[in-house]
Amino acid sequence: MYLIAVRRERMRDEESQESKEGKCILENERELREIFIGQETEARMKILLSFAK
Repeated sequence: MYLIAVRRERMRDEESQESKEGKCILENERELREIFIGQETEARMKILLSFAK
């Protein structure tokens, strides 16, 4: 019985760790996407401004 409880606890800990890692990855992807969108917007504005001159 004890081994089963320890095993279940270990599995829960692993799942929790995987969940934390998954959230961290999603957060990093979101930040990178925001940076990319910002850079893309800036590049488009520069192009538009060059046509306006």
